[in-house]
Amino acid sequence: MNSKQAEIWLAVLYIGSMIFSVTSVISLVTTWQNWVVTLDGCIDVDCGCILYGINTFRTFLGGDEKLCHFAAYALTPIIIISLCLGAYHGYRCCIHKNLNEPKQINGGQIRNHNGYVVVHIKKRVTFKRWMPIGFLAALVCCLSLAHAVVITDGYYKTCEQYRRNLIQLLGSRGREILDEREKRKREKQDSQAWRRAGKVAVQNRTEGIHSRTLPLEAETQRSTHKSGNERKC
Repeated sequence: MNSKQAEIWLAVLYIGSMIFSVTSVISLVTTWQNWVVTLDGCIDVDCGCILYGINTFRTFLGGDEKLCHFAAYALTPIIIISLCLGAYHGYRCCIHKNLNEPKQINGGQIRNHNGYVVVHIKKRVTFKRWMPIGFLAALVCCLSLAHAVVITDGYYKTCEQYRRNLIQLLGSRGREILDEREKRKREKQDSQAWRRAGKVAVQNRTEGIHSRTLPLEAETQRSTHKSGNERKC
């Protein structure tokens, strides 16, 4: 892989990271603002977050809104860094600077080399500050990991608490699931019984047709044999 292909891959990865981060933020904020009025039932605390919801005896409350603030704004540095680096690598892969073509030095430099023409290859200047960039990348990675943990764990905790709330409201103890399974089992047994009955009916009909054709064949053979004897006489 040459330098141009590497620049293209880096530009695509950074731009894709920015797009996915923006999509995640928009999805979370839209859902959060849709349910904030319903979930915010606390008196002294803002609990309108859809993450880490809590089931109570009378109602269902949301989690602390600071968690939703973190989940919404934690990706902002990642979006900014991805946008800057994506534009930088996109510029480097799209703008051709003829770095592999040789160039000739000017006349003053020629005189310094005793009349010899010196040709050398242009090269990019190496970046000398990898340590701060590496440290920043490690911080961004930790921030992304914390964001993923908060969203995933908060989602599962809210689903678990909301399931308990539904069981409490409906007075359910799993009887609906058992009734549904029994219904499906009964329907399956009925379908199998109908299939067996259809096979038996087809078999009986075939045997009846066969039993009716046998006497007709015997009578036909008897009449044929009788007519043959009369002709001989």
